[in-house]
Amino acid sequence: DDAARRKLLDAAVAYAGRETDLRGHTGKRGWAHAAAHTSDLLKFLAREPTFTDADRLRVLDGAVELAARKHGGNLHHGEDSRIAIAVIEAVRRGVPDDKIEPWLARLAAPLGQPETAAFDPALYGAQRNARNLLFTLFVQLSVEPKPSDDAKAMLQAIRTLIGG
Repeated sequence: DDAARRKLLDAAVAYAGRETDLRGHTGKRGWAHAAAHTSDLLKFLAREPTFTDADRLRVLDGAVELAARKHGGNLHHGEDSRIAIAVIEAVRRGVPDDKIEPWLARLAAPLGQPETAAFDPALYGAQRNARNLLFTLFVQLSVEPKPSDDAKAMLQAIRTLIGG
């Protein structure tokens, strides 16, 4: 029911905000890929027809937690594409225009943080992950055959953000 689906959404967003083992391929043990699998869950939740704009904004919250949080990991096994798909699925189904730019600002926040005297791997990872997700969103939204108005608004907001 709706309450159970929203509870699952809250759990997925909370998990995205606390998981620290975001390795992709682990070597002998194979794929761990928590970020990709969490993104897939967010994607399917974004498709839930009974969800509201507020619910879909929670999907975007989960995406920011995976990409822009200083968790110390540099996502480099295609996770940006999986996260972007979750974002686009939410946006296709409706995200208020006035929420897109603040969300993008949260995503891009690590990019505006100054470098520290000593290398900060957590900041570096957040910067790379945020940048990669922004550019992946830009490309995927640019090739949408029939973008929704919200997808067009997000694409324009990303263009403005990256100076295009």
